[in-house]
Amino acid sequence: WGPSLASFAIEQGYGAAQATVAGYGKRTIPTRAALANGSFALAYLFEDYHAWAQTRPAAVIVPAALAAAELKGANGRSLINGVVAGYEVMPRLVKALPRTREGISMGARGLNNTAFFGSFAAAAAAGAILGLDADQMARALGLAAEQTAGTGRSGWEGAWSWRLHGGFAAERGLSAALM
Repeated sequence: WGPSLASFAIEQGYGAAQATVAGYGKRTIPTRAALANGSFALAYLFEDYHAWAQTRPAAVIVPAALAAAELKGANGRSLINGVVAGYEVMPRLVKALPRTREGISMGARGLNNTAFFGSFAAAAAAGAILGLDADQMARALGLAAEQTAGTGRSGWEGAWSWRLHGGFAAERGLSAALM
């Protein structure tokens, strides 16, 4: 399914090809690159796991940050600052929710934590790299909230669509920061 997703991201990425689809050597629009690369991170297990927050932050944060950095022509320091911003946001949002007997509230309600909180983390990472001020970052996080979703069912059932959670969250977060 990887080549199919890469083809979709490259061919449907109408506009300036400003970000790279990892492993394919092709460029597309930044949001589509974030979609493909975030999905690849989960599909090929190139991500970390935050046990307490029950999230896979790298699969969301790094693709959005890389795409934003390529778009802006950012340096390594800016990229690292963006990644750190994303890592600060994701577990803090999880911590803000009360825990239930079954686990974190989102998971107990059938939602996927990486997909749900990833949009915010990706928006924070991309927003930091794009140089958003406080008001712009607040709007980006609000737009991320408008787009966030992801059921846990696909992961429980072993469906391949689960791998899209990282990509969708990365794409949504980057889109929110760009808007």
